[in-house]
Amino acid sequence: MSEIEVRLSRLETSNRLMKRAFFLLLALPGAALLMGQAAPDSPPQALILKDAAGAERCFLGVDDDGAAVLRLRHPGTKAAVVLRLTADGNPQLQGRDVTGATRFGVDSRTHGCTRVYLRDQTGKRRAELIVSPTRGPWLRLVGRKH
Repeated sequence: MSEIEVRLSRLETSNRLMKRAFFLLLALPGAALLMGQAAPDSPPQALILKDAAGAERCFLGVDDDGAAVLRLRHPGTKAAVVLRLTADGNPQLQGRDVTGATRFGVDSRTHGCTRVYLRDQTGKRRAELIVSPTRGPWLRLVGRKH
């Protein structure tokens, strides 16, 4: 083989290798993009954020009853702050203690009534401020008389 034929053979081999490398360079990112896409008919149902230990700290999604929910949790307890928009459009805000019992809340009802309430450690409602479209504002306190 002459020197020119040897050089031509090396050049052809090098050219084939470069074509393969270029194809892989284009194909791998394209495949990664296609694999990372969700099917269009299955949108995400919830966004869940976890801390470094793997405990759920934040949930954004839809409950079984159709309410949009943002829930922030304390790891290791049931303490949480929950913001909901019910399926019929009523906003709600709740604060829960370490046992998961609702201790305070604010909500608005379909009939136009808005209320703020406080509960004790047993879950019993102790104070309530209500603004009603028919009765106006009123305050209710429940407990022992002093």
